[in-house]
Amino acid sequence: MSRPVLAGGLAALVVLGCVAPAHAATATTLLPVAPGSTWDHVKGINDAGVVVGHSETSRDAVRWAADGTVTSLGKLPGDFSGIAHAVNNAGVTVGTSLGEANGMAGVKWDAAGQISALPDFPGLHRGTTASAINDNGVIVGSGTEQSSGLSTALRWSADGTVTALSHLAGHDQSWASDISAGGTIVGASDKLNTFDRTHATMWQLDGTVIELPPLPGGGNSSARAINDAGTIVVGSSETAGGHQHAVMWTLSGPLVATDLGTVGGLFSLATSVNDAGVAVGESTATPGGAYYAVRWQPQAAAELLPGTGTITKCIAARAINDNGSIGGGCRRSAARWDES
Repeated sequence: MSRPVLAGGLAALVVLGCVAPAHAATATTLLPVAPGSTWDHVKGINDAGVVVGHSETSRDAVRWAADGTVTSLGKLPGDFSGIAHAVNNAGVTVGTSLGEANGMAGVKWDAAGQISALPDFPGLHRGTTASAINDNGVIVGSGTEQSSGLSTALRWSADGTVTALSHLAGHDQSWASDISAGGTIVGASDKLNTFDRTHATMWQLDGTVIELPPLPGGGNSSARAINDAGTIVVGSSETAGGHQHAVMWTLSGPLVATDLGTVGGLFSLATSVNDAGVAVGESTATPGGAYYAVRWQPQAAAELLPGTGTITKCIAARAINDNGSIGGGCRRSAARWDES
């Protein structure tokens, strides 16, 4: 496996195109290998370009500074795995710590990298995960009920108070994926024992729970991200033909799902969107083919993000910040794309 990166920081790398390159001005950088790792994953990025994720090898949560310096964030004492899902502009990171004895816990790392478990919700003891945090320090995620095994969307206020969010009416479980700067939350609600069971969900500031509609003729859907401004949501929806496509919901107009399309295959998924309306995610290029990292510019077709050096296959774009920098992966390497 090729990792053309200098150990001390971000290397200046030659950018080569993937199957259909995005913009010549998009520079791809492979991030330094995490300590003890041979396979790194990216989950989040903040506006300063700080990237977080985890190592598949060491099973530690990982943070890459804007200059590429890599730090292992670890996990809770006694646990075997840590995953960092998101980082805010204050450098506070949230994610999950897993252990055989105590299950799963939502956790927070402060800007210095010190870890602490988030407060439990009654009945969800060590069955929680933290998915996102905004710049006000409000965290969202979900927890698993001990008795039923069902999931409940959760919100932790800045002072640590944890609140269970309501499912969509008639649904049995829910999870929260992201939160805007103002506090609007998105995720999904799920029905058991039905064909069209999962539905994109938005929790408004007044507590109202809204279903974000699927594509016309589609069934299952999920909301993965909302921008900081709270105006655009992205995720996925089944099409009338039963395929999963990346979608966008614009909250300022009629509440309809817009199909973002693919780069030639039958599958796509949008995982993040910024205030400029630029979304990122992944798509297949051929029916049943491999996944590629993609970007959707406003009113433009999906475009492949470029690889670098000998690595031409970039498999996923996970997060985009308001400066247009993107965190994701190329083969088994963590990567960042920056506008130059």
